[in-house]
Amino acid sequence: MRVRIQMLLSALTAIMVTVFPATTSAQNTCALPSESCCITAGAHSRTWLTSGDPKALILCVHGLGLCSNGFEDFGEHMAQRGFNCIAVDIHGFGTEDEREPIDLDGTLVDLRGLLSTIRAQYPGKPIFVVGESLGGSMAIRLAALEDGQLAGIICSAPAWKVCKQKRTVCKAVASWFQPQQRLTWIAEALMDEATNNPLLKKRWIEDPTHRLQMSPKEQIEVNKFVRRTPRFLSSIIHTPVLFVQRVNDRLVQPQAVAQMFAALPTRDKEFLLINGSDHLIVEEGQGDGFTIDEIGDWMEGARLSSNLRNDAGAIIASGRLSDDAAKLFHIARIDRPLIISPHPPR
Repeated sequence: MRVRIQMLLSALTAIMVTVFPATTSAQNTCALPSESCCITAGAHSRTWLTSGDPKALILCVHGLGLCSNGFEDFGEHMAQRGFNCIAVDIHGFGTEDEREPIDLDGTLVDLRGLLSTIRAQYPGKPIFVVGESLGGSMAIRLAALEDGQLAGIICSAPAWKVCKQKRTVCKAVASWFQPQQRLTWIAEALMDEATNNPLLKKRWIEDPTHRLQMSPKEQIEVNKFVRRTPRFLSSIIHTPVLFVQRVNDRLVQPQAVAQMFAALPTRDKEFLLINGSDHLIVEEGQGDGFTIDEIGDWMEGARLSSNLRNDAGAIIASGRLSDDAAKLFHIARIDRPLIISPHPPR
């Protein structure tokens, strides 16, 4: 009985890293990303292509519960800057009528296949991986498996530890005794931690393509996947890394993200903080244009730090460094972070 209860708690913990929205999903097929929506290397994807020869390729991986459409604004912005952007659905998410069991390891296999396909079509072009929340955990794994082969990874609020874990687990356990509202009840509670945007919450609740429910087995597997994220950090030695994190994120623990940053052995890593408490940054249009441009600048080689020193850190802010931000930089082992004053996006 005790083992069963522990498994249930482990399973329910998994939903705490969920960010739940999805918009619409397209269904046409192509051999390689050349359409707005396609199936490539076994993965359902959306693409946003620049006019002419791209300066680099960006592979985007969404958070748990979202789908590739969440990168619509980000992909369009990057295409305007000269990048080809490809966003992929994690197995188990995307179009409702094509939904399959959640398979994170299978998704990793498909992502590596997609990277091979991209390299074959765009030989010599830099390839970046952008992942948010659960997608950030996947980006870390990809960098570990393909260390030195990627131009860089951008991890936005990568999932490892979540805020208010014990309280959320207790709520989740209670919800299992109310089957008629089981995961929907806890999902709505977690949405309050993810965002203050009422329109975004309304879309998450009403959109028929979101994924609010997972089987106990799926929850256990997701929880295991996320909890193992730090194990892969030591294998990232030759890949540039940018971590992006809101200072007061209410869903993923900012302190845990700072700890992961400090543990990265790569000498080319940077930590960008953004004021605010909402979880999403690069998906669902939740990132401001200036922040997205900072990410684009990083990919183009214009590092956040003017002298390109190791373990660079910066915060987008209009005033002095807040105490919360200073603590995060201290955990990340960054002594002299930059304060970047925001200006209108390009």
